[in-house]
This record gives sequence, structure tokens and C-alpha cells, in this order.
Amino acid sequence: MKLTITGSGSGKPTAGKNLSSILLENPPHLFLLDCGEPVARVLAERNLDVDEIEAVIITHFHPDHSSGIYMLLQLFHIRKRTRKLKLFLPENIELFQKSLSLFYLFPEKLLFALEILPIAQLNNEYPWLSIIDNDHLLNYRKIIAETGSSNEMRSCSIFIEADRKTLYTSDTENLKSLTSALDLAELVILDALHPAPQKVWELLQTKKTVVLTHGLHHELATRLAADNSTGAIIAYDGLEIEI
Repeated sequence: MKLTITGSGSGKPTAGKNLSSILLENPPHLFLLDCGEPVARVLAERNLDVDEIEAVIITHFHPDHSSGIYMLLQLFHIRKRTRKLKLFLPENIELFQKSLSLFYLFPEKLLFALEILPIAQLNNEYPWLSIIDNDHLLNYRKIIAETGSSNEMRSCSIFIEADRKTLYTSDTENLKSLTSALDLAELVILDALHPAPQKVWELLQTKKTVVLTHGLHHELATRLAADNSTGAIIAYDGLEIEI
């Protein structure tokens, strides 16, 4: 298996960095984990056949992880994709389906079948992939209650059963909810911006391979600059990792 980080930036757009997306190759499967901008351009530049990607998995609905999906669907349509696309979403599937018509991406007019599934079904479809709910969106509780929004605050990390057991944390505020997965993982693709820098530093002291993505907390960046003995890998767009 292989992971290619096609977007390593954070929610604060940065010159020279794409927003969150990762290609996961497990032949004959090719998946896209998260769908931050400008993922359609990135895939076009890689000259991928539009029928190659079997599924898109979105871990949560923050724009830097999800807003590229509309342009990706348009790319697939314009380039005459014919293969069914599975799209795994964390919440509000009906609302997302309604939003497609807002962008004139009427499913009835797409040249390919679009199967939208709840992310909870991911393990049923692909037993080597598991989701772990994390706490990234829980601080929206108050505004959701006040506005009566239908948001479910679902944000997920993904555990990959491979030669090297791999955890893609996506975004998370606290690593505590991922303790069991972190214990099992040999490779961690870690959100290095949101968790407490001390907790990230403690993880870096283990023998695990840790790839820091999604930006760096300034305190963590300072510590890494002073001590590069941890072997941490700073993610960049195009980084390929065999798992």
C-alpha cells in the first residue's frame, strides 16, 4: 500500500500548500481521503484516469477537508467518468445531496453513478479500513443548539490495516480519544496543529513513524527547531509513504 499526501495545509490557506487530501493506494483500490481544494487540479496534474478513484472518504465537513468535492465531481463529469463513485460522508447526507443541485451537479445528469454512503459503513465495505470518532467538532455544541442546526458534530480518524498499521488522525483536539489506535499504529499521519504541543511531543518520543501534517503549532515548531532528534517527518504536498 502507499499513501501520497496531495494536500498538507491547514484551515488557514498558505501559499504553496494544498488543503487536506491524501491518495490511498491498495491495488486494485485507489481512494481519496479528504477533499480539500484544489484537489481536482492536483489529480488533473497527476494525469490520473478519472475512473481510477474508487471512493472518496470525507472525515468531517470543515471546508479545508471537504469543499473540493464539488469541483472533483465536475472534473469527473467533464472527463466522462463512467465508473460508479462511492462517496463516504460523516453526516447530513440528505443536505449534501440537495446542495449538488445548487452547483448544477444534478446526479441525474452525471455520466456516472454517485453512491453516497454514511462513513459508519466504511468498515462494512472495506474491512481493512476503520473509523474512530474524535472530538474535533464538539466545541460547536453551543452554536448548534442556539441555531437549531442539524449538524451532528461528527469528525473521524481512519485506521488502515496494512503491513505497517497506519492511523490518519485527520483533525482532532485531543489525542485521548485515539489512545487505543495510537497504541496499535506503527505509522501516524498526525494533525500537528490542533492537539496540545506537549502531547504531540510525547508521541514523537515513541518509536513510531510520525508524519506531521496540517501545519504546526508555533510551540511545537520551536521545539522541533531546537531538537531534531525525534525523526518527525514534516509533510509536504507530494510526499509518498509506503505502508
